[in-house]
Amino acid sequence: MEGLYYINERITIQGLDKTLSTHTQVNGIRKYISENNLQTIKLNPYQIKDYYTILHALLYDLEKNGTRFEFLLFYSDDAVAKFRYHYPEKWEQLGLYFRYFITANS
Repeated sequence: MEGLYYINERITIQGLDKTLSTHTQVNGIRKYISENNLQTIKLNPYQIKDYYTILHALLYDLEKNGTRFEFLLFYSDDAVAKFRYHYPEKWEQLGLYFRYFITANS
């Protein structure tokens, strides 16, 4: 299965500061990817990181590219909760490009 992953650098997890929360998400997702033999790609070649940190940018790249993927992986529902709440239409648009939304820490 081939897909993309998202890290929310603005949330805190388990009382950790934002930097440690980001590392927790990255490590948890990479472990999940490894354990489940998933393959992730870098959709935008100019993207610095292997993952997205802005869901609006992800949607823009998906619309520009037009490709559908098997999954979008994120650490937990909390990582996408504010985006889903504030931008429900954009969340639905994201859903058109992925077969599954997967949480690594469920």
